Amino acid sequence: MSKLSRLLFVALAAFPVLAQAKSDEARALLLKALNSQRNYHGTLVQTRKTGRTEIRVKTQVVPHVGVKTTLLAPVFFQGIWSFDDGRYFKTVNPDEREIRVELSPTHHQIDPINRARLVQANYDVSKQEGDKIAGRLVYVLLAEPKAEVLPARTIFVDQKHAAILRYQYHEDGDTNTVIDTTYANFSVSNSTKNMPPTFPREYREVVTTKPKTFGSLKQAGEAAGFRPHLPGRLPFGFEVQAIHLIGKGESPMIAIRLIDGLARLTVYQWKRDEDADLFVFKDKKNNEYDFSNGLSVRITGDAGDEASRVI
Repeated sequence: MSKLSRLLFVALAAFPVLAQAKSDEARALLLKALNSQRNYHGTLVQTRKTGRTEIRVKTQVVPHVGVKTTLLAPVFFQGIWSFDDGRYFKTVNPDEREIRVELSPTHHQIDPINRARLVQANYDVSKQEGDKIAGRLVYVLLAEPKAEVLPARTIFVDQKHAAILRYQYHEDGDTNTVIDTTYANFSVSNSTKNMPPTFPREYREVVTTKPKTFGSLKQAGEAAGFRPHLPGRLPFGFEVQAIHLIGKGESPMIAIRLIDGLARLTVYQWKRDEDADLFVFKDKKNNEYDFSNGLSVRITGDAGDEASRVI
């Protein structure tokens, strides 16, 4: 074997190892970005979109203190702000002169180790350097699902702080931008200004009832008074993250939260009104079905229409 042939052989043999290392590095950065959005000092102005609703917010993040989010647009939301200290999520509404108190969403976050397992099982992740966003250098992470029916995702991550500055998913040739950042400042003095915030003492507090959590569909069904339905084996790598009972009295609802590491779906089920007409409703942003077994089902999330239909 000539020297050139040996070098070529070594290079080809090393290529899979290098490719795997790059994939592992990209996946590690993605998980760091997803799991540490409260661990940096930062002030961000972002546009966020959920379904047809688009809002603009200013967010201040102070580690071990909390996250304050101020609504900037649309105009009718201006003045509303919230503060999440990791225990409680409080929303201040000046028009209603009230403070709504509920459990922090951090109580329902997926375990980081479990999320890492799901991402590794269900996605191929690659990394490259991208252009600046809001004046910040970013890495571009592309998460390609191993199940072709799910949308691919592109996440733009600040190179220094791992903050997510832009988040997109791609479905049927369309790019849906869920988060986009127009201003980013990671100075301590800027993020800690007026933090933690002072709540108006004259406003009344409204404490919302936390949803009951169950370890199985059977337990949730016994509490709700009906038998919920879900495929025995979930497709596309999804797993049940949590099962909640929402509401009480005559119209309880079961919320089954599913995740594949990145994509999320929530399956809501409740008893159908006996007088309601049978119907099937579905559009691109909102999947809702009505079954003859007496249950209505509504599915929300960012996993795409095909995954929602199959589940």
